[in-house]
Amino acid sequence: MLIITLPCGHPNQYRFVAMFVPRQPPMKRRQTETDEDARDANSHDDAGLFVPYSDYLELRSHVEHLTESLKSLHVALVEDGTKKLGDRINTLLPILSALPPLGPTPDPVTCHGGKTNSALSDPTPNANNLNNPAACPSDPMSIALQTLQMVEKSKRAVLERLPDDANDPQQDAKDLDLVVSFARKNDLPVPSRVHRHPCKSRFRPVKLQFGSKEDRDRFITGFYQAKSSDYTFSNIPTKPRCRRDLTQPELETLRQSRKFVYDENTKAKKSIYLMKDIHYKVNPNPRPFV
Repeated sequence: MLIITLPCGHPNQYRFVAMFVPRQPPMKRRQTETDEDARDANSHDDAGLFVPYSDYLELRSHVEHLTESLKSLHVALVEDGTKKLGDRINTLLPILSALPPLGPTPDPVTCHGGKTNSALSDPTPNANNLNNPAACPSDPMSIALQTLQMVEKSKRAVLERLPDDANDPQQDAKDLDLVVSFARKNDLPVPSRVHRHPCKSRFRPVKLQFGSKEDRDRFITGFYQAKSSDYTFSNIPTKPRCRRDLTQPELETLRQSRKFVYDENTKAKKSIYLMKDIHYKVNPNPRPFV
């Protein structure tokens, strides 16, 4: 109820009027989304957070196998290798501990909508993957040999297109003299051994063995920097080039990259692409072929 005071006709006299004002209905509170609603709306986003339990068991089995192989490799290299190699392995690769024991099999996972996804809780690993030899590493001694081969390969450079006489028994000695002379003149690391890789190529690749990967890298970089001022290699018509020693997959990538660069540059009649290691890149300053 609202009371209003109004003036009358006589001075100092007033009358009072009472008015009834209807009450407005209360405003409805805006409906808000509850945590449960949000979980239901976003439940489809959780699908990628789960994997079948059998896949987890396969992964764990594979990791356990790798762990045991690395532990055996560690022991084999320390016991059968040189003291220097053993000390370095103990420093860089501490002995691995076993994985913690596997917990109890989880209960079936209930998906959105109340359905049970048996694939997420099936404890049976895929026997095909576990019995596949390609999915598991080989024995520890094979791993050790492959590791040593990779270590030696990382310290090796390769000269290509160097003139070759496969019938000359002194070819390796001549190559060694040539490379050593070039390295000493340009203050580059000197290889400890040089030999031709046996193959049917017209110019068998020359492999240069260095004492470390750092020496190998310095020699390759210095080889290209010194070619412009040292005519030991630049005067050879076959234009020798130098690279690191590669694995078979890397060699295939190198061949494909070189073919692409050659074909595209030939079509453009200028050097629009350059080689970088085993890949190619765009030449920021292409030069036309003369």
